Amino acid sequence: RDRGRHIHTGWGSVLNILLTVVVLAHAVVLFTFPLFDIALTPWTVTALLLSTFLLANVHWGLVHDACHGSLFHSKTANNMVGRFLSVVLFYSFEGMRLGHLLHHRYSRTPLDRPDHAAANCSRLRSTVGYYCQILGGDYLSKVSTIFASILPLRAVPWWMKTLFGEKSMQYEIGKQLKKNSALHTTAVIEHAIIALELSLLCLLYQDFLWMVVAIFIVRALP
Repeated sequence: RDRGRHIHTGWGSVLNILLTVVVLAHAVVLFTFPLFDIALTPWTVTALLLSTFLLANVHWGLVHDACHGSLFHSKTANNMVGRFLSVVLFYSFEGMRLGHLLHHRYSRTPLDRPDHAAANCSRLRSTVGYYCQILGGDYLSKVSTIFASILPLRAVPWWMKTLFGEKSMQYEIGKQLKKNSALHTTAVIEHAIIALELSLLCLLYQDFLWMVVAIFIVRALP
């Protein structure tokens, strides 16, 4: 799906609109399911988790195109829909866009290679770090960015450097956040919305919190 700056027009825009509607409709179902008098049977749990798994890459693909400004021809529509989709995915759109564009800038360099082992790092440590990055790095980066967004600007790079090291993509993100106070402020607002969103989800699923955990695990699998 990496189409760079290609802007979708015609049928491409129609398809993106349809996919956006499907993804958001699924998100509404996930949030409101506990409000309906439907038992969480093995069949309903399987249906919810399987649909979450199948739509995870579609959801990320739409956010990806928005990060590149190519989801819709209109910049306003692109950023508005991209931000909404991202927050529904429990990501800050500004943090996601910054991290993804840096990924392109540093592609195929040690900063963007979790399989790259530093010369002064043991094989065991490199192996453990690699699998932690592959299996849980996405959520670790997400949590670290949430904390980074509420820290004073000057402390953001320090936080990322302490967690991930000086030669890491996360540290580069921290330095960029420090340089752009407006971006940092927007990320703070987005993370506040995400915190409310997650609180609401836990409140709705209060008797079935294991389901919330399962949703996050399934989303991380594709």
